[in-house]
This record gives sequence, C-alpha cells and structure tokens, in this order.
Amino acid sequence: MNDPAFFEKLYNREGHWNKYDWAYDAHGTPLLTLSAIDHNVHKHRRAAMNPFFSKTNVINRQSTIRGLVSKLCHRLDDFATNSKRSHIKLGAVLGALTRDVATEFLLGKSFRNLDADDFRASVGNTLQKSGAIWRSTKHFRCDEVITVAGAAFETTPYTLSVTLYNAYSKPQILQHLRAELLSAGLNKRETSIAELEKLPYLAAVLSEGLLFSPALATRMARVAPDRDLVHGKQRIPAGTPVGMTALLMHTDPEGYPDPIRFTPDRWMDVEARKRMDKAYARGTRICVGMHLAWVELYMVVAAIVQRFDFEFDPDAAKDVTWVATCSPPALRLETA
Repeated sequence: MNDPAFFEKLYNREGHWNKYDWAYDAHGTPLLTLSAIDHNVHKHRRAAMNPFFSKTNVINRQSTIRGLVSKLCHRLDDFATNSKRSHIKLGAVLGALTRDVATEFLLGKSFRNLDADDFRASVGNTLQKSGAIWRSTKHFRCDEVITVAGAAFETTPYTLSVTLYNAYSKPQILQHLRAELLSAGLNKRETSIAELEKLPYLAAVLSEGLLFSPALATRMARVAPDRDLVHGKQRIPAGTPVGMTALLMHTDPEGYPDPIRFTPDRWMDVEARKRMDKAYARGTRICVGMHLAWVELYMVVAAIVQRFDFEFDPDAAKDVTWVATCSPPALRLETA
C-alpha cells in the first residue's frame, strides 16, 4: 500500500492488530516483544517495558545522556586540537555515542565506545569486547536487550548524520539554529530537554532530519485478524497482511512538497510537527525507544552546532542518501 491517507487507519490503537509472521521469522528472536505476532501477546510484553521507556523516565535520566554528549564534544575537541589527522568519520562518533547511551540506559554500564580511539565503529567488534556486560545481565531477557539496544545502534546515529550534514551544508540553517540557541540563552552551556523542546526551529530541523532518514525501508505489515479493511472501493479480507513504508510516504510530493530538498520551515507549524511521529510508526506497535531517541537528537544537535565548525568531504552527500535498503557508511568530515 502507498497511500498516506490510509496510514492512520492501518497504524492505530483501535482494535486488534497482529504482525505478519513471515516478515519476522528471520529475526530469530521469537520471545522478543518486537517479534510478537499476536496482538495480545505483544500487549502483555510491551506493558512491562512501557514505564521504563516512558518520557517521564527518560527525562528523569537525562543527566546520563547529557554527560555522554559532553564526552562526545570533548572527544571532538581533542581530535581537532591534538590529532595529526584532518579527517574523522562523524558517523562513527555518533554511533559510539548512541551505543553508550543505549547500554548505559538499559544495563547501567555503557560499552564506553566514546573512550576508544576508533570509537569501536564495528558493532561486531563492540559485542566481542563487551561480553562481560552481557554475562552480567541475567535478569534481562537476552532477546529484548540485544534488539532494543541494537535498534538504537544504527537508527539514531543515521538521523543525526543526515541532520548535521544538511545543517552544515546550508549556512542559513546553521546560522538560524545558532541564533535561536543564542537568543534563548542556551549557547555553549549544558541544557535540559525542557529548554530545548521550546525552540521551534531546532524542533523543525530535527523533524526534517527524521523525514530524510526513515529508520526502515521495509513495509511494516499489519494484519487485522477479525475484520475486513476498506481502502477506497476495495475490501481487504481479514487476515491479509497490509504494509506501508515510511520511505515512500516521506518522499511523496503531495504530502511534502519538494521532498528531496531539506526544508525545515515546513515544520514550523506545531500541527505539522505532530505528523512526524510516522518516523517511529504509530498505533499499538509505535517505537518503544522514541522518547529516548528524541532526547538524544535534541541534545546532540544543540551541543554540536554551538561548538564546532565542520567541512564535509565533497562526496559526503552519498553517505546520507538513500540508494538501497542497506545502511550507508559513516559520514566523513574534515575538522576546521
């Protein structure tokens, strides 16, 4: 299905919505909340996780995220001052941050990727070096820890890379961001998420970054097990998998005029920004880590645009452009 108007009907909280079992068999994690096919099974498992990932709990623990963002900035400062190299892979740095945030938040002990010289860019290398952490978490369901943390390893750093690349590639956007932070008295100091959420242009830039970086290109199929669905004049029989992909919706010129042009102004209207939760799906299966991701986006972008000037490699655009359903490599930049 590729009809944005049908999105609200397919991904909502009313009624029972199963997942398509064929699409989730490949995960190899049958006990995982994400892989729960049956609506009621998912509801039961998700109920245990919701308080931990609630916005209230994330805000109460924002000092952890703020401390790791500060460490990221110190690493970039150190690289610019002391490194003999002129280039750094920003995507690797951002990936290190999000892995440290995810593991500190979930396990109470981070992988300390930001402390490593190479930021442990390889996820495989990261898992090999942190076996002790996994062994110490017997009270966690292994499936849940691996997948919830793993989801944060790639999606949030990619959104950050896309957002920062476009902000630094368009001087007017960068100047507007810095002016807003300065006028709010937030320039070059640690800030709370409550302060950052009040900045409309920052919120608009982040929303546009999410528009340009859908986490998944796959069609996230839903199944209505006990009722037919109706799309226009078509009746879809109960039990039929129906899916939509954010990638096509986000590039639909009817919904987003000039969709391949990074235009934060389209989100300056508060009501328009409410539509951006499509990036995290919607309904009963909405992303459990959405609030954690938003806090990271706000804090990282605000901290970096205030403190650093970057010049990207001439061909860096291909690192943040969708060309297939595979993740692009880490974004490269030159420190200035």
